[in-house]
Amino acid sequence: MSIQAQIINLLARFQEEMQLSYLFIAHDLSVVEHISDGVAVMYQGRIVEMSTDKCLYRTPLHPYSQALLMFQHKALISASFTHWAYEPRALGCIH
Repeated sequence: MSIQAQIINLLARFQEEMQLSYLFIAHDLSVVEHISDGVAVMYQGRIVEMSTDKCLYRTPLHPYSQALLMFQHKALISASFTHWAYEPRALGCIH
């Protein structure tokens, strides 16, 4: 289990045991989904959508929310089916 996952699980446990509320800011919606009950999506410094976590993941209304979820979904699919190899020449790292 990754350090990030351990910390998120610890935060979730504290949240449950101590009835805590967090203001959790992240780009990784899979983490947000795990720890939140309510979600506010910000775009260019403004809140563009507020929803319960379940509602947002089922039916995002704002185009930016839709794009974030679509990107997350594509990233999960890519990570599942693609082997990423480090190729310095492809990145222009070797002269």
